[in-house]
Amino acid sequence: SLMGNNKEAIRKLETFISQKIGRQRALCILAACYIKEGEYSKAISLIDEQIKTRDPYSEPFFLMLKAELALAKGETAKAAANLKPLRY
Repeated sequence: SLMGNNKEAIRKLETFISQKIGRQRALCILAACYIKEGEYSKAISLIDEQIKTRDPYSEPFFLMLKAELALAKGETAKAAANLKPLRY
C-alpha cells in the first residue's frame, strides 16, 4: 500500500483479516487502501463494523479513517467532526 499498489495490498489483507493476531491493524490498512482506490462503501463497512466493537485501542484509528474518507469525498466539516472525539 505504501508503494502505491493498493490492489495487491487489498488482496493480501483480505485473507489476513480472518486471523485474530494483528487483525485490527490489518483492517485499518485495508480500509485505507479502499479509500485510496475510491471504494468508499467497502471502507465504510469496515470502519463502521470496527467502531461498533468498541475496542478502545482501535477506535481512534477507525475515527481517523472516517475523517480520511470524508476528506477524500471533499467533506471537510464531516472530517473535522469525526476527529472531535480524539481531542484531549
